[in-house]
Amino acid sequence: MERNELLHRLNHLVKDLNNTHTRLQECPEEHQQIEAALLSQQVIKLYSYIRKIQLSIDGADEIRSFTVIKKQTETAKKKETLLKHTSEKVLQATVAQEPKPIEKIPEPTPVIAPTKPVSPPTPPVVETPKAATPEPEKAVQPPQQKVDKKAMLHEKFTDKQPSLHDKLSNKTATPNLAQKMEAAPITDIKAAISLNMRISFIKHLFKGDDRMYLKSMDSLNRCGNFNEAKFFVDSEIIQKYMLKENTPQIAELMALVARRYS
Repeated sequence: MERNELLHRLNHLVKDLNNTHTRLQECPEEHQQIEAALLSQQVIKLYSYIRKIQLSIDGADEIRSFTVIKKQTETAKKKETLLKHTSEKVLQATVAQEPKPIEKIPEPTPVIAPTKPVSPPTPPVVETPKAATPEPEKAVQPPQQKVDKKAMLHEKFTDKQPSLHDKLSNKTATPNLAQKMEAAPITDIKAAISLNMRISFIKHLFKGDDRMYLKSMDSLNRCGNFNEAKFFVDSEIIQKYMLKENTPQIAELMALVARRYS
């Protein structure tokens, strides 16, 4: 080839090389490998043209043009190397930004609170009735006999006061304070029930259900009269829990109902 034709082709090749380098910088990542391969082929082709020009051109002009082309080639190679390093850094940054898997948080272990031992209910205290004290019999006075005048005079001046035996025999029985308190009217059945009586009611009347005991006592307090309260005891306690009407606990409860609506 002639010198001018080689130079003309060389100029076109350099322009194509610059265009390929520009596209390589602007193209997306998926096309960078293709553009880089095309740039490599163009560089090789450029080098072959330079070798031909070097062999065919003599003199200072040809050497200076070859130096310029060589510098351009080195610049292109440096740009290509820089572009490769840039693409590698972009890929590494993309990989580093990938989301990490979310670690599962272990579920907390449920803590079971220790159960408190249930103490058995205290058995009710049964009060033993006091034995009635028999009243002393009245002394039988013997039939009057004839007395002499001295005995009559003695009786005249003697203070005729009744003896201790007569006072005890003629004294009438009066109710004590406990009996009066048991017969006194009340306004709240639940408040009048003692601790032992409450334990006995819950155990024998409500089968150990403390909640039903409290609910029933509140219902008895809200009744309108004695008949309504008695009907509640028959239907909601005796029949519901299949109890006998002659149990001591039923008798005690009805006594409280009678005091409430007396």
